[in-house]
Amino acid sequence: MWTGGGDEEALSKGVYNTYIEDNLRYSQNAALDMYKEVNTGTNLPAQIDLYAVDGDEYKFLCVAKGGGSANKTYLYQETKALLTPGKLEKLPR
Repeated sequence: MWTGGGDEEALSKGVYNTYIEDNLRYSQNAALDMYKEVNTGTNLPAQIDLYAVDGDEYKFLCVAKGGGSANKTYLYQETKALLTPGKLEKLPR
């Protein structure tokens, strides 16, 4: 199927429509700055990474959300109290 482009926009609209129509939990947080974030109320922006690969189909890898998984590369079991300039600088690098 040739989509004619705009795939990322179409996929994001699908995410939005699913959450609006099926009343799922709104839990996507967007960073305001280094220490503050806000719930977007729409589960957007959807994290959709598109890569050029051989073939004419999409293969989706879905990752379960939870525990702040959208913004973690390492898991440190901490609380939001860690998100201050002084404490954050002390994290292991």
